[in-house]
Amino acid sequence: MGADADLYNVCAQTRTLMPARLPHFVVACAESLAAKARAPKPAAEDWTELARQIHAYAQAYALTAALDAGRAPRGARVAARRAMEAFETRLLPWLASGPQRKLALDVARASQGTGIVIPVGTRSVPRARAAIRVLRAIGCRLPVVIAYFGDGDLAPDARKQLKRLEGVELMDMQPLIATEGIREGWHLKPFAALVAPFRNVLLMDADALFFRPPEELVDMPQFTRTGALLFRDRTLPYGHLGTWGYGLGTLVAQIRKAFGRQPLMLADTRITHLASAVEIDSGVVVWDKMRAMPAIMAACLLNSDPYVTYGANKSHGDKELIWLGHEATRLPVAAGPSNGGAIGTLTTDGAEFRVCGPLYHPGNDGRPLWINGGLGSREPVAEPKVEVPAYWAVEYDAKDVKWFLDGGFCLYGKLGNGTGTRIGGLIAEEKRIAQLMASIWREEMTLPKKLPPLTFDEDENSTE
Repeated sequence: MGADADLYNVCAQTRTLMPARLPHFVVACAESLAAKARAPKPAAEDWTELARQIHAYAQAYALTAALDAGRAPRGARVAARRAMEAFETRLLPWLASGPQRKLALDVARASQGTGIVIPVGTRSVPRARAAIRVLRAIGCRLPVVIAYFGDGDLAPDARKQLKRLEGVELMDMQPLIATEGIREGWHLKPFAALVAPFRNVLLMDADALFFRPPEELVDMPQFTRTGALLFRDRTLPYGHLGTWGYGLGTLVAQIRKAFGRQPLMLADTRITHLASAVEIDSGVVVWDKMRAMPAIMAACLLNSDPYVTYGANKSHGDKELIWLGHEATRLPVAAGPSNGGAIGTLTTDGAEFRVCGPLYHPGNDGRPLWINGGLGSREPVAEPKVEVPAYWAVEYDAKDVKWFLDGGFCLYGKLGNGTGTRIGGLIAEEKRIAQLMASIWREEMTLPKKLPPLTFDEDENSTE
């Protein structure tokens, strides 16, 4: 820890020195960072050292960006950029060693505007089509980029189905980045944000459905304050299914050890208080790439080999690894207003009420914003099962939360206002949108009806 403390102290001085002395200390800081960049890559399970190296990279990135924005002497700027490049070449190689030979800072500076990015594979095309059609139906006019990883990920015929939709562009990530350590599937999500052309990236799952245009996400105070907005997953019991929570807790503890157990960047985490086995739902992630690019690069690293096997096994997929990228870089991040709830049908269990259905997220006003998981059947079938949501249940404090998880997700609560888990109904406009969602979902999940084969009467078609 002594070397890391020295590194921090040297670099911290660059913020307070008189201009005449600044170049000397900037170069010293950059050289310290470059030395860290030359250290051996951490072992797959050593997330403490991994966090230290990721944090040093974030410092090199921030130093380079600050010097480029000011009028620092050329020698200082070159030293800082070399340190940043050393990290990206060795530890985070997808841009610097990719076909375009670019650094992440330059990619972030070239990004413009706000747009939606949806990673899509061939099997998820019907869900993605439904999500995009819902977006357009509720008035969203943001451009949509479909990200995929070569023909094996999204087949040419499947791409044609998406290209027909309004305001949709396709982006093959394979020619844009070095493929070292990259896995297909869920773990491609941060890479899609990395190479997307937008500065404000709204990264969406293919089955995320919005009640309101997602443009409002970039205006939420949580995002404007930090440049990174996440949403929380359900509050599930610590030790759920025997092991859930313990693995994620281990990852968090390893990362915190790198920083002397300073407070986490994400406020009010449940995992550190053993209040939930999971923390983040990555169905929607919003990033300002200029402010969050090192965290995006860190999320890519945690979602790639050799680190993803250890991380995903302990955190059950990719979703927590996106959040942990912010913890490793010590970059700001905020969450939506609630913990994950449920939206669907209202049922009773004796004297208790519960709402059963997909994962639900309200906006800051407490009204429905988006849901994750679609509205029923996830693959096209002859007669898809589709449910129209009418009620929601949500909680904010992770206290006395009760879920029924046998064959679905049902959240218990009380009708009306009050404390604890609340249950409410959709208002008229929300009901209209819910019906619209269900109708579109049904259309996309219904297999085309096959016409019976043609038959011919031999006498009528005889040529004799």
